[in-house]
Amino acid sequence: MAHSVGPAGSLDIYWYKSKVNQLDPNSEAFKQSAVVTTYKGSAMEGQLRRDGYAFKQGSADRSTLVFMLLNGEVDAFVAVDFRDRLPKETLQKLTDHASITIKDRVPTAFRVANLFYENDTAFTGKFRQAFGTCLSNAAPEK
Repeated sequence: MAHSVGPAGSLDIYWYKSKVNQLDPNSEAFKQSAVVTTYKGSAMEGQLRRDGYAFKQGSADRSTLVFMLLNGEVDAFVAVDFRDRLPKETLQKLTDHASITIKDRVPTAFRVANLFYENDTAFTGKFRQAFGTCLSNAAPEK
């Protein structure tokens, strides 16, 4: 925490779930019957495994995750919102065959690198103060 400045906002994590499966992805019934995936090697992978979901190894490629869902290899996957990066045709198929709901809202912060922190220990405090000033002077969201 000594290296963190924030919170600086939040990052939404979504369930991309096949419309064929009518269960709530946060329910025990879904957890017991569905196969899920996410980005290979991600923190989300560890979380799904720890939470007891039936897990199938995913991919670092978002298009592969979409293909796995549309092809019926998995019932759902967890990821950030990347729909704006999909080809138009792929986005349309995803929209037609999947429901997308928020799974988690994760707070975000700036992290000062260890080497920088050690070389200028006063910087983090100054950055926190300046960032706080920016937040207090920012226009409220509408």
